[in-house]
Amino acid sequence: MVVGMSGHTGKKLIEKLLVSRSYRRVVTLSRRDDRKQKNIHLIKHIVDFTNLEPHKAIFESCDEVFCLLGKDYVNAKVQTEIDNLVYLYPISVAKMAKEAGIKRFLLLNPTIEKLESNDSEMRQRKQLEQEISALGFEDFHIIRVGKINKPKHWITPRRKLLSFVKTIRGVLGKSTDGYNSIPANILADEIFNWANSQPELLKVR
Repeated sequence: MVVGMSGHTGKKLIEKLLVSRSYRRVVTLSRRDDRKQKNIHLIKHIVDFTNLEPHKAIFESCDEVFCLLGKDYVNAKVQTEIDNLVYLYPISVAKMAKEAGIKRFLLLNPTIEKLESNDSEMRQRKQLEQEISALGFEDFHIIRVGKINKPKHWITPRRKLLSFVKTIRGVLGKSTDGYNSIPANILADEIFNWANSQPELLKVR
C-alpha cells in the first residue's frame, strides 16, 4: 500500500513496485484520483483519511505500508489538508494498518535536527514518530529527509547510477541522520531496497 501517490516519490515508487516480480498488486489510498497512473495491477482507492474504518478490508489485503504523507512530501492545495498531512492522516493510516495485522510500515519523516527544533509542525512530526513506534510494528522503518527534489537521472544504467550515488553523497545532501535534499527517484530506490530486505515478513497467500 502506497499512501501519498501525489508526490514525486510516490509516483516513482509505484512505477518500481509495478515492475517488480515481488509484488502481485499495488494499492494506493488518496484523497483524489490521479487518472494519469493506470495499470492492471494498480488498485486505487479514494478515501476520507479522517474515517478509515470503512476501508479496513483494503488494509487487510496488504502486506506493508509506505506512508509518504507530509506537508513537504505530497501535493496539497487546501490549508486544512496541508495541516492534516502533518499528523492526523499518517497516524490514522498507521493505526488502521496495525489493526489490520500489517507487519511492515515505512514512514518519511524529517531529520533529527529538524525534529528537535521548537517549530510546532516538527513537534507534531516527532510525536507522530513516537506514537507509530509505540504501535509495535515488527518492522517500522523511518527514512529521514528534508527536501525532496524532482527526479534526476545523472547516469545510466541503474547499476552505474547506484555506484555513482555512493561517491556523490554530498551532492545528494546526505547528513549524519538523513537526507537534507534528495531527488525523488533516488529516494524511491532506497524505499524499494528496504521493501525487499525482509521478504519473510510478508504474508503468505
